[in-house]
Amino acid sequence: MASFANSLLSLKRRKQMCLRLLGLAGVCFLMLSCSAVAQTAAIDASAVEKCSMKHKATRDGSFKLSLERAGATGYQWFVDLPKTVKVLEQGEENLAASLAGGGVKQWWAFSMEKPAKGKQEIINFYLYLSWEGKNHAAKHCEVLVSVE
Repeated sequence: MASFANSLLSLKRRKQMCLRLLGLAGVCFLMLSCSAVAQTAAIDASAVEKCSMKHKATRDGSFKLSLERAGATGYQWFVDLPKTVKVLEQGEENLAASLAGGGVKQWWAFSMEKPAKGKQEIINFYLYLSWEGKNHAAKHCEVLVSVE
């Protein structure tokens, strides 16, 4: 009985590992919808892929960002915002609607409170399975937004 339970546990772990690897392999290169500079850092010891980018907000504090992910993997981008930044609108679009599991672009429109020239805010995006949470993110992207 114990070996049967261990066998089931082992199968469950293998399945979780396969799903995680599938998600990591399917994660598309991320993009910004405007003129952003992307730099990819090395994968750290916890196996979370990291990136950092810079982006410009307009003088009124509005800006849009988009990130790509693989479809049909269960992975989604989640955003952590500073208190002075609000999401105005968000959505997603299929990049390859004719392909099962094709790429998906998630996008957000943001507004920064009390924008002033040179004001900067950091927005953190995490790519993870909703049932696993941020602590199990496959990717973390930090975006530095500056008002023009």
